[in-house]
Amino acid sequence: MGGFLEKPETEKQAQEGHGNGLRYCHKYEAGIREGFLQLDEDMRKLYQDKQGGSTAICVFVSPDKIYLVNCGDSRAVISRNGAAVIYTIDHKPFSPKEQERIQNAGGSVMIKRINGTLAVSRAFGDYDFKNDSSKSPVDQMVSPEPDITVCNRSEHDEFIVVACDGIWDVMTSTEVCEFISSRLLVTYDLTMIVNSVLDICLHKGSRDNMTLLLLLLPGAPKVDMDAVKAERSLDQTIVQITKEVIEKHEIHDFETLIRLMKRMAINIPNLPPGGGLYAKYYIIEQAFHEKFPDTPAEIYDYFSM
Repeated sequence: MGGFLEKPETEKQAQEGHGNGLRYCHKYEAGIREGFLQLDEDMRKLYQDKQGGSTAICVFVSPDKIYLVNCGDSRAVISRNGAAVIYTIDHKPFSPKEQERIQNAGGSVMIKRINGTLAVSRAFGDYDFKNDSSKSPVDQMVSPEPDITVCNRSEHDEFIVVACDGIWDVMTSTEVCEFISSRLLVTYDLTMIVNSVLDICLHKGSRDNMTLLLLLLPGAPKVDMDAVKAERSLDQTIVQITKEVIEKHEIHDFETLIRLMKRMAINIPNLPPGGGLYAKYYIIEQAFHEKFPDTPAEIYDYFSM
């Protein structure tokens, strides 16, 4: 979409509002919006007869502003001072604004889906829902128009999370930000932090595809040695409790162990905020495997727990 934000190359282009043959938009918001609409129209020429579509979520960071751009039910969240303070709004068919457009375009919302089938109300593609020639692209049952959230940058901005609906189906924006903030205090490994969020979502039963991007900003929490020591102590406590539960209840299968540990979680202090015991399943698994080394790891069916 960069082409839609290019400056005019000549004075004549500037006067006529063009840049490199494309309309030049003096405001980023207008350029981004036009870019989305034009991209969807270009895709239609290539994939008119193809089924399916895609949501889109974008983040633009300038020296003084942050732009969050959303089309669909992926989400971007800014963590500031340890809280999820700014985030995009998911485009779901059952939200009043989206439902009104869908109905005006001749569609209906059943079981929270457009015509009972599509669970998102804005997207690229999905041209089966964009066939009313009497309506503009933004007034179709499925619209390619993005919502754009703009905020001034702050020295207290910590990080931005960009993720698809497989994450948000089982974790709130607050939970994700609280968990990531707590992990940044105990590790420099961003890959491990992101993988931990995905693992938590799997343990919570997410069945959808999951992608998460983590962008650190200058105000992000720094590793704190006291927090690192507390985390090690917590892990040791969980290992000890796990061994005691196995012995006391004569447990031989992992599913039963997890169910009992979940009941006891309320008595385990200082579990990671936003993640809870789900964030420590790997510690429980290690303790179980130490007790039963011949048990294959693939039997641990988290989805049934």
